[in-house]
Amino acid sequence: SSSSSSSSNERTAPAFGETRGRENQKGRTPRRRTTPTLDSSLSKATRVTTRQMKEMSTLQAKCFFTPILGPNSPLDQLSMLLFQGDVYDTLMEKFKYVEQDRFAPLAVTRKNRMRNGETTTETRKDGSISDTGIVGVAEVSIQRDVLIGRSIMKFKDLEEANSEYAYVSCMCVDEEYRKMGVATDLLRESEIVAKKWGFDLLCLHCYEDNIPGISLYKQVGYEEVLTDMSLKSPLDILLRKRKVLMCKDL
Repeated sequence: SSSSSSSSNERTAPAFGETRGRENQKGRTPRRRTTPTLDSSLSKATRVTTRQMKEMSTLQAKCFFTPILGPNSPLDQLSMLLFQGDVYDTLMEKFKYVEQDRFAPLAVTRKNRMRNGETTTETRKDGSISDTGIVGVAEVSIQRDVLIGRSIMKFKDLEEANSEYAYVSCMCVDEEYRKMGVATDLLRESEIVAKKWGFDLLCLHCYEDNIPGISLYKQVGYEEVLTDMSLKSPLDILLRKRKVLMCKDL
């Protein structure tokens, strides 16, 4: 999802939940959960710099690209190159909203290993080179949607709907670093960013057939808010997929 196109440095609407306290939210009370801890070989999630944007977009393209004929197909190889370029261009467009506190790219990286005073690079199994060591990424942005605003209004038991909300998207983890607490740490930092922006709720989408993903989100405190045909994109319709809107009180 792309960042909101508003050019204002400040939001024009209050954050969700400012009209009522947590104790009035349908009697829900926060529950303690055991969550995966980040592997000791990795550094906690931080903001991505402009120097790291290329590597971030490369990881996203690798994780999100769906081959048609196969990885060795010339058509798919060309499609992958075009897709990588599109992902990078889109990410750089979103980066324009960083200074307005409406977009924050995040990454978990390998801890630097020094050799002869220089940071070493890593060659992955697929042959790609990682110089900054990015193993997982996520994007936090401020989005605006009337349908989702109304759904959140019911979820938070608010008196009025608010069309703006904090949203985490495009999260992915390098296959070699899964089950190492990367996604959990990216969500943790995303929640910190959302709270700094003045929101007390963070939302995300997950395909309803992504059982491991939904399980992880529930484990760290997210609740299902809406499963609806209106959340489908044209690609979702083509692939017969349906999204679930999940949110967490911060």
